[in-house]
Amino acid sequence: MPDLYGTTFGNDTIDVSNNLGTLNGAPQGSPIDDINLGGGNSTVTITNSMIGVIDRGLGTMDITASDSTISGLTGQMSDVTLNLTNVDTIGTFDFGGTDLQLTWSGGTIGGPVVWGSGTLDVHLSGVDVTSTSMSTGFGDSIITLEDVSFASGTTFNIGGGTNVIEITGSTEFGSGSSINASIGSDTLSLPDGSVISIGGTDYTVGVDSLPSGWNLDGTVTLPGGSTFSFSDFDSFAGTGPVCFAQGTRIATPRGEVAVEALRLGDKVRDARGDAVEICWIGRQRMDFAPGNARHQPIEFKIGALGPDQPKRALRVSPQHRMLMRDATGAAVLAPAKGLLGLPGVRSCHGVRSATYFSLLLERHSLVRANGAWVESFYPGVSAMSFLGLSQARKVQSLIHDRGLDYRRPVLPCLTVSKARRLAELPLEPRLPLDVSARQTQLRAHG
Repeated sequence: MPDLYGTTFGNDTIDVSNNLGTLNGAPQGSPIDDINLGGGNSTVTITNSMIGVIDRGLGTMDITASDSTISGLTGQMSDVTLNLTNVDTIGTFDFGGTDLQLTWSGGTIGGPVVWGSGTLDVHLSGVDVTSTSMSTGFGDSIITLEDVSFASGTTFNIGGGTNVIEITGSTEFGSGSSINASIGSDTLSLPDGSVISIGGTDYTVGVDSLPSGWNLDGTVTLPGGSTFSFSDFDSFAGTGPVCFAQGTRIATPRGEVAVEALRLGDKVRDARGDAVEICWIGRQRMDFAPGNARHQPIEFKIGALGPDQPKRALRVSPQHRMLMRDATGAAVLAPAKGLLGLPGVRSCHGVRSATYFSLLLERHSLVRANGAWVESFYPGVSAMSFLGLSQARKVQSLIHDRGLDYRRPVLPCLTVSKARRLAELPLEPRLPLDVSARQTQLRAHG
């Protein structure tokens, strides 16, 4: 089987599909075995193929692979972007270099994984890890493990630097697994309902204040029941819901669209009548441990907030704010859980899991969700604390880089206690104003 070699100088585009390879458009034989990257920048696309080892190149590397098997990676890879979908690995994935961005959805990691030093941004989703060895070098990393299944006896060693390990979704660890940090600043972010055990004391994420210190050792029991040990971590964080429940239909210039079908760059229609761009979308699935109802959805039945408000049942996270009027008749935003005293508003205690979505727009806005006027995502202290640390950092960077103005929300925001008092008022005074009557006030405030 022929190997594929990149050029010594210059940039290369390598494509391997069904084991047929091309280099800069020129056929390279079949079936391709190893891929040896060249001296310039390399763009590699692999589809429905079985590949041997991908060896290092000297320039930047952008590798996309899907529905394929790759035996391994080797060499001092630096400035690498990998997007892998339904990819299985057999041998060692040794990135060895610096500055790696990896997104891996589906497939199996069957051999040891060695991430290098420098800046690492890794997101594994729906991956089965049958290898028992993973490690990083010295550097700053954000590693997100979403719906990942680890084999028994997995050892994950984290090098020095500032590191965040974020565990979300239904990630589970086989017995005898461990995550071991090192010198530096290391944070373990866990889903609500997880139990951290340190020195005989238990801390429930989403309920208790979480421990912090130096070089903490202990165990974690995840909501699904699996456990792993940890060592040398300095702090812990919880993750929580973000906004709309899956299935919510958002008003856009092209009509109502399910929130899960919206994409970056799409536009939604706000209460000013403007088409406002989506700059960031947050997504998080939560499994609710028995007795832990803190973040279960709040449901507003048809007409709970007035005629056609909403026009179909609407589920949001408890802290998501809804448009109301206060006792003076002024438009305000009230958190959903503060409105549980209203007829037709209830907490979904029977729900065992939910997928939440949030929409950060060009500016904080009111949008229609199932016909009701509600807020878009506002990155205040409370909302940001609900995000995993990696997502919070991305939102902060996005706001800074794009120069978005989030100095204040679109309308005054009530606390939960004030919202509860509002819910006790007679129905008519607290109903949302008609959108045409609101626009002047919204423009003045925003």
